Amino acid sequence: MTSPTLGSPGDDLFHGLHSERTRAERAFEASRLLRARANALRQKVWAGQVRSCALRDWSGAIRDARPSLLWSIGAPVVWIGVEGELGGLPVWAYWERGRLSGDPRLLTHARLLVDMGTVFVNDDPPARVAATLEGPPPAVMLTLAQACDHVKNVDFEFAAKAG
Repeated sequence: MTSPTLGSPGDDLFHGLHSERTRAERAFEASRLLRARANALRQKVWAGQVRSCALRDWSGAIRDARPSLLWSIGAPVVWIGVEGELGGLPVWAYWERGRLSGDPRLLTHARLLVDMGTVFVNDDPPARVAATLEGPPPAVMLTLAQACDHVKNVDFEFAAKAG
């Protein structure tokens, strides 16, 4: 015996609504998981920003606490700039209070000089200066200039002496 309502349009509507409800529940669960993942990522980003700020402040405090590097005139060097060519292309580097920035090609070439243990030698007056990117400003300037194929400009500034 068969039911008079079996296969009726109401059954199709019921099954259609049921499948839509199931699809909506799955979509809701997926959105809940995505919200949870987004919140976790926001927390990671926030923690990274806090660490970044702390590291910036800490490194700034270390730089400020470090004694000033002096050249022979007894005044601290404020900044050094080197411009030149490397492989026929213009390059530059800028050093200020122990922080070095510049064209990646020039900095890479200068790091190679340091890694190879390059020493700059002068006969008169006698002097030997090891290549460095973290040492005294004169040595940093020599290293950057030597890393260029052609040096176009070297500039620097001393801090004003009090008294």
